[in-house]
Amino acid sequence: MKAFLLGLCWLPLAASAQSAFSELHPPHLAGYYDGTLNGKLAIHAYFFPTDKDLAGLLNGFYRYGQRKQDLHLVGGLKGRDSLLLEEYTVPTMDVAARTGHLRLQFQADGGLRGTWRAEKGGPRLPLELHPVAGPGPATCPPARLVRHAKGWPTLSTTDKQAAAAFTGSLEAELALNESDPGTQECTVEYVGHNLVSVWLTSEMRGASIFRSHRWSTFDACTGLTLSAEEEIDPHRLSAFLEEANSRLRQQIEDYIAERGPQGSDPLLAEEDVQGLRAQEFTLDSEQFRLEAGQVVFPHQVRYDMLSNFISKDYAGRFGAAFSFADVQSFLRPASPLHRLVLPEAMRPTLPNPKPPRKPTTRKPRQ
Repeated sequence: MKAFLLGLCWLPLAASAQSAFSELHPPHLAGYYDGTLNGKLAIHAYFFPTDKDLAGLLNGFYRYGQRKQDLHLVGGLKGRDSLLLEEYTVPTMDVAARTGHLRLQFQADGGLRGTWRAEKGGPRLPLELHPVAGPGPATCPPARLVRHAKGWPTLSTTDKQAAAAFTGSLEAELALNESDPGTQECTVEYVGHNLVSVWLTSEMRGASIFRSHRWSTFDACTGLTLSAEEEIDPHRLSAFLEEANSRLRQQIEDYIAERGPQGSDPLLAEEDVQGLRAQEFTLDSEQFRLEAGQVVFPHQVRYDMLSNFISKDYAGRFGAAFSFADVQSFLRPASPLHRLVLPEAMRPTLPNPKPPRKPTTRKPRQ
């Protein structure tokens, strides 16, 4: 049985489209749905309204089986309790790319029921969706994190391909940090939900010491590195950036209150305060980290007159932090980060590895 994955996002109606749909507020949408098309084809649906009070155009996408290319949906409310959606092969409303039509009605039990019909015509196939608790645990073999003899973490799992991929991914991440031999360090920041976050640091030594750092997050089911750009849903990117910028600004003000010229532990000059307050959050396309209860998207501070001395205090300090629950509405439907909100009993866990022992040297006998 093939499976569809469907994601929908509420967006404002364009003026030309407002006459086609009601401006009534949409009935309550649950986050996740399971269902069937024509009583046979399994469907897994995920809705993420951008605003509980927003009525208008409904934009989304879905895919099924091993299909790599998304099918897109555009539509909205019809009357008080119905949804009309059109299916496209590309994110546009070009009729040439339209491939299907969906009509759905809200049910008293919270579900959705209606029909799907191909653009070329044919029978209307019954479609049913029922709200469910959310994504299940990762469907991969149990894994745990262990330390290699050299001190780097490795993945211990019966899935040898995932274990090898994790080692290769970590080595690739280490190679991105330019460093002198023997200065690289890897600290495990988070292990759980079949997800692993590490902090990689290194040094370049010359007239002065330049210390670089990098966060990397991996899916233990595949062993591959996760990138921030791929986990944020493109339909929610603008809303995410706005919220992330607001959180960064608050973090900066808290820091200035402590380390500014009038702070409790002063460090900054007035030009540093001005430089910090001029910051606008930018999403690093690759880096983000997991820590206790939150996902952090780092922000690198840059401004004129930033000294090397002050920049060392900024290292790793700034970023937009979202709780595991808060970040959910900004993620693409298939993101493995949805596992972060699984009930405790369902969470697949990886034991946190013990830190490597520091080498000891013995003094020669006299």
